[in-house]
Amino acid sequence: MSQESHSSHLTSLEELRGKAYPVCVRKHRDGRVSAVFPQFSFGIGAGTTEAEALQDAEEILALGLQCLVEHGEGIPAPLETGPAQVLMREWNLPGVGVEESWATVQVRPECLLAEVVPS
Repeated sequence: MSQESHSSHLTSLEELRGKAYPVCVRKHRDGRVSAVFPQFSFGIGAGTTEAEALQDAEEILALGLQCLVEHGEGIPAPLETGPAQVLMREWNLPGVGVEESWATVQVRPECLLAEVVPS
């Protein structure tokens, strides 16, 4: 699969709806769970369960891609799992014991609609 980018003329996150990006789910020895998008450096999902980490990753993906759209940056096509695993090896630290699995996270623009209401 080629690493083509969507053209930088995207005007909204809605145009990316349904694209699924691979994420490495890492279960750490201390019980934390992280969700890493190997092809992006704009954030890592985190939680105490896999479901929490993936939900956090979904919000991070939407926010990160929205920022790229707003800045007129090209959006890379989602990687296949194999190439994503190769990129992930570059993130791994020697001696850090984690259990890894793979999932995909779809672009859901509605993740950005929830606003924090001041108390």
